Amino acid sequence: MNCWRIAGGNPTAEELAALTAVLTALAAGGTDAPVEEGAPDGPQATAWHRPHHNPHPSAGTWQTG
Repeated sequence: MNCWRIAGGNPTAEELAALTAVLTALAAGGTDAPVEEGAPDGPQATAWHRPHHNPHPSAGTWQTG
């Protein structure tokens, strides 16, 4: 059964083994990464709650001022 396939390039056996290890760890869902005390989590930690601000207007739009 093929769960994934390489669509381009020519990976070495070591690269495929590393990719397999990463994908297996992600599929297992566990993490051994230490959690920093007092570190924020959730949307506030990544600023996802902030609205997008593009300093450049879109092409063809009117500007005042």
